[in-house]
Amino acid sequence: MLRIKQTIAELFSDLLARVFAQGRNSAAAKDRACGESRKETRLQWTIDSEGTLTVSGDFSYKDEEEYPWHSIRDTIKKIVLDDGVVAIGERAFIDCRYLASIDICNTIDSIGGFAFCGCYSLTSVILPNSVRSIGKWAFKYCDRLQSINLPNSINFIGSDVFYGCKSLKSITLSNLLVDIPSHTFSECKSLTSVIVPNSVSGIGDYAFSLCYALTSIVIPKNVTNIGRGAFVGCRELKSIIISDGVETIGSAAFEGCINLTSITIPKSVKSIGEQAFVDCSKMIEISVASDNGYYASIDGVLFSKDLSVLVYCPDAKMGSYTIPSSVTCIAEQAFANCNKLTSVFIPNSVDIIGFEAFLKCDSLTNVNIPNSVEYIEKGAFFGCTNAIIECDAETKPSNWDENWNEGSRTEDYDKWTIDKPYKGGMVVWK
Repeated sequence: MLRIKQTIAELFSDLLARVFAQGRNSAAAKDRACGESRKETRLQWTIDSEGTLTVSGDFSYKDEEEYPWHSIRDTIKKIVLDDGVVAIGERAFIDCRYLASIDICNTIDSIGGFAFCGCYSLTSVILPNSVRSIGKWAFKYCDRLQSINLPNSINFIGSDVFYGCKSLKSITLSNLLVDIPSHTFSECKSLTSVIVPNSVSGIGDYAFSLCYALTSIVIPKNVTNIGRGAFVGCRELKSIIISDGVETIGSAAFEGCINLTSITIPKSVKSIGEQAFVDCSKMIEISVASDNGYYASIDGVLFSKDLSVLVYCPDAKMGSYTIPSSVTCIAEQAFANCNKLTSVFIPNSVDIIGFEAFLKCDSLTNVNIPNSVEYIEKGAFFGCTNAIIECDAETKPSNWDENWNEGSRTEDYDKWTIDKPYKGGMVVWK
């Protein structure tokens, strides 16, 4: 009998434990339904029937899965951040595709990386003067974003912040901003103007690449570096002023700026990367400040200061051209796409013709290669199909690349990369 009583007591105790556990789970579920987060933090949220998400409290989440509204993100149309919220966490509202507007309180100090990435329906954002930093990718691929202000409180933005915001037309940057990082405005295809503040000291790699509508820009005097491909593909860019202070112009910095007709290199520039002006089809001249210690210009053609290296001949150069007798090296792609040149005379001072030096000069009919030339790199005359190349040598010198005149080169077509065959000119050996 005692054993039976003990068994009944144990069963009753177990039943009570289960009831209390169910009660606790039910209460927790009810709390989540009311909008409290799964962690015991101060973050609270509610969403109404019209899709307005109201958030208050602590935004200290890092993992995307921890934001409790992510499972219903397609129902969010408006966000209201209550006073007291000091930071928008990383990935907080990523891929809220139907989010159309945001009310940001004036206590916000920072916006985390990826915070609004992929919010395709967002058209405008007003940031309060309390914001000091914006993390990388924060507004990337906000396709319909047309306007956003960067108040003078902001001193830092991460890379790719506005990448792919193809509807963004203009923007005013903070006067405290120190750097425009890589890809900041890449593929902002509607951006027509931007004022770079005097506080900026560097423009990162591809910062304005493929900004098709950008027509002009002024690089202020405190900028020391223009990164690789910074303005590549800015096909409507017609005017650029580089202030005295810039020291480095990265490779391919202005590649494909097909409406740029001239550019002036100031005294301060010490280094210009390879292919910096390639495919600038309307470029007529490069001017260089007379007191620049590293570069010089003669008849619009860019040289090293001592005139020993021919760096770049503008694409729109016409007719015949005689290379100065001081030149020993024709640099990589120096004459690439000069498709209005008909003849080039190379003096016997030249000993190196660089990689793809005369690439696609398809109007070139005559060019001589003197005995002084010891090295010709790959692709030097690719695409010069109408040229007669008169060589003073009797046979190909051993230091000339096997594919100096004909061969194939790797080219990008949209998302594809192919090896395209190229023919060169008709070679006449002495």
